Amino acid sequence: KRIIGIVENMAYLKCPHCGEKVQLYGSSHCKELAEEFNVPILASVPFDPAIVELSDLGKPIVSWYRGSSSEEVCRKLAAETIERIERLEEDPSRAT
Repeated sequence: KRIIGIVENMAYLKCPHCGEKVQLYGSSHCKELAEEFNVPILASVPFDPAIVELSDLGKPIVSWYRGSSSEEVCRKLAAETIERIERLEEDPSRAT
């Protein structure tokens, strides 16, 4: 099985006051992991209480949280995932 990429979940918390990214779990090691396995980082999804709440309610973030930076990250992740799967279906040697 091929890995099309890495998604770093709860990568940071965006401060609601100043917009600064706060690392909740210390430094990310996602880049090193991606290099080790020769796969791309598809997205770094922020920890966002709205994502948690919407997920608990079964509501997709892209429909209920429009215009947010979290929604943008999720849309880009979906597009990148679709593109990579399509490439893999066309030519299995192009997984990354």
